Amino acid sequence: MQNGELGVYVPVLYDEDTYFIKGKWAWHSLSGLTYVLIYEKEKGKKSLEVVTTFPDADYLLADEKPEVFSGVVYVEDWNGKFIKSIRHFDGKMYLLQNLNNSKSSLYTLCSTVIDWYTCSYYSCNYNYSEIVYYVCDDSSGGEPIVTTVYSPSGGGTTTPTDTSEECNCDICPVCGACLETSYKYVPADDDTVDPTENVPDCPTCTCPVSQPEVIIDPSFEDTKAECVYSKLHASSNGFKTAIQKFDGEFPVAHLELKIDITMTSNTRKAYTTPPSNYIISVVLNGNPTSDASYQQRPNLLVAKTIIHEVIHAEMFRKLLSIANNGGDLGGLTSQGLTNMLSNGDYPGIFDYYTRFGVNGFQHVQMAAHYRDVIADALQEFDNSAHSRQFYEDMSWEGLIYSNDPTWSELSLTEKSRILNVLNAYLNLKKNEICQ
Repeated sequence: MQNGELGVYVPVLYDEDTYFIKGKWAWHSLSGLTYVLIYEKEKGKKSLEVVTTFPDADYLLADEKPEVFSGVVYVEDWNGKFIKSIRHFDGKMYLLQNLNNSKSSLYTLCSTVIDWYTCSYYSCNYNYSEIVYYVCDDSSGGEPIVTTVYSPSGGGTTTPTDTSEECNCDICPVCGACLETSYKYVPADDDTVDPTENVPDCPTCTCPVSQPEVIIDPSFEDTKAECVYSKLHASSNGFKTAIQKFDGEFPVAHLELKIDITMTSNTRKAYTTPPSNYIISVVLNGNPTSDASYQQRPNLLVAKTIIHEVIHAEMFRKLLSIANNGGDLGGLTSQGLTNMLSNGDYPGIFDYYTRFGVNGFQHVQMAAHYRDVIADALQEFDNSAHSRQFYEDMSWEGLIYSNDPTWSELSLTEKSRILNVLNAYLNLKKNEICQ
């Protein structure tokens, strides 16, 4: 507040808060970007303002949260009527120009592009982009005068260029595509985007080689496990979305795939290590003499093991995202973990951690909430060669524990069927080759 004014800051929580802006160090929800400010503007007169903050590229693409916000703050009343807009830049604030008060009929337009994503519990998908135009000068910019909703194809909500795979470099501020191939869509007279009038108007850039989505250890290269992983990545959209959370563009942690040829267990198929220096490793049993090795197991169940372990990695990634502990979870006490989770970032993990402890919650939560995710990915990998029930039965492997609540609730008939289906398939496809 200015001049010692007192006010009340009220967070805004949307009923379905599924719209997010993608940043390098965090995703920003619409609720997190919006608040209501109530204060006494004049003696005896209260003012209510709805404030929405639109971060700029400098703020979003910083390696970590900047100390000072940069972007445009848009202020309107409760009915959506514009009040003012403030440009935050280089630690300073500028009240943006009002076109109605300007004597000149010619203006230099600046713009900022906001990409909105729709996020569910498991993934985020691009929805649409919003261009906020404003009159600008060399120091600050001007008041937003028009907002245009567009997609790179010129309308609707068509998926944009997949910059994480095809470009991985600067993005055109006009159309949102890779600068190397982008076009400027020329607005029609009515301020809509006319896709028929596009001219190359964005500078080109040389795109560096995309960062790998995962780190492939030499032990994993040129193996049946890598063959299965590649096929899984190519066939399953759900698995690809899960892997992208560890990619080289905006990761909290990196995912590493390895093989351990010294594992002697005849039942342990793999394990996932907690994050260390921002790397979470998925390690498969590679001892060829072991029944649990990837060499002896069917391709479908090797895929299941990879999916299962990636879910473990995702749970670790979520914990790391709120730990602020230098890239690992070492040194965290039970109470420290409880305090960290009690902030409400991941209520599902907090619930299962509270009930089953740090060493027991992951498999229990996975059995209750992730088996459909595993079954979906397996069905895509296998091109629906079997019934849906078959893939749901496959998803149980690695989650069958006598003290697991979800498994315990199944009837003896269901348990017997699942175990029989798993054992029969293991025997039928033993030593299967991937090619």
